Amino acid sequence: MSPAAGKRSAAFLSEEKSGACLLELWVQPGAARDACCGMHGERLKIRLSAPPVDGKANKALIAFLCRVLDLRPGRVELVAGRSARGKTVRVHGRSAGEILAALGLVPQPPG
Repeated sequence: MSPAAGKRSAAFLSEEKSGACLLELWVQPGAARDACCGMHGERLKIRLSAPPVDGKANKALIAFLCRVLDLRPGRVELVAGRSARGKTVRVHGRSAGEILAALGLVPQPPG
């Protein structure tokens, strides 16, 4: 975990000291529909209908997360993985618990 990171709520989700959350995602572009569909290793898998061309999948990812988390676009930013399936997204304005609830996921009890 980086020095800027705080605590980790799930393998794919960590809270920074600033209060923002980092999501480690695996994105599958060109899917039939947009959906959160479980895990891919240590990352949360997101399927997107947008093609992986000219940044369309990245824009669709931000729009999907904003819609699911009920946030405006400026509150969700892609920080790593612009041209890869493995992506890191920073979310401002939602706690880790709120993100898990919005995604329909229940945090696992510790240890």
